[in-house]
This record gives sequence, structure tokens and C-alpha cells, in this order.
Amino acid sequence: METVDMSAGTQAPPVPEPGLPLASEQRFSDVPLPVGVKEDLARSYVFESATLQIGRMVYSTKASVNELAQFYIRECPATDWKLDNVIQAEGADLTFKKSGKRLHVTVRDQGMTRGRELILNLTPDSGP
Repeated sequence: METVDMSAGTQAPPVPEPGLPLASEQRFSDVPLPVGVKEDLARSYVFESATLQIGRMVYSTKASVNELAQFYIRECPATDWKLDNVIQAEGADLTFKKSGKRLHVTVRDQGMTRGRELILNLTPDSGP
């Protein structure tokens, strides 16, 4: 019986990354945002100058609390954010820090028909 080498010239199809994909546009270049979230402009504010970035961005989404939490745990290190703490109670609260900045991610379940609320608070970090 003849054996055939199947490895020559064949490649496995690419496997998509698990979880929510990263949006191509976000309010701050170093604050990741998943695809498919809808911003609540009436509840959001952003201030950016040459020396300061502050923002409270509020979004609604159909993604689960776990999907959103895992998205930030996976994506934030790519822009030098370090996970500081996680609280899981009635949703998820994650705090990330980087040089001079703090990012607080809050995810709350709004019920079966309303989906989830995602709140991103970007502030200066005054402590170690």
C-alpha cells in the first residue's frame, strides 16, 4: 500500500479568534471597543487635549457579560493596559491601569430584551 504525504502544500484553514472582534474605530486609540456596540451619546462624554484624556462612554450591546469581560481581558494588554482588579457581582467590573491612566470597565445585564450596558470610564491615575 502506498502512503501519500498530505502535508506538502496544504494548510489548515484559518481559525477565527474566539470571542468578540475588535472594532476598527473607538473614541480613544488605546481603549479597545468590541464590534456591534451602540453608543448612548446622551450619557457619554469625552475630553481630550495634548496632556489629558477623560471620558465616560456608555454603550448598549447584545453580547453577554462574560463575552464583554473576556474581550477586555484579552484586548487591553495589546495597548499596554494591565489588569488591576476584577469584581463579579451583578455583572462585571474590571479596572486596568497604565502609565498615568486608569480604565474602569463596567458591564451590567439590562434584562432579556434590553441586552447589556457597557460603561467605560477613562481617568487620570493619580496613585501607584
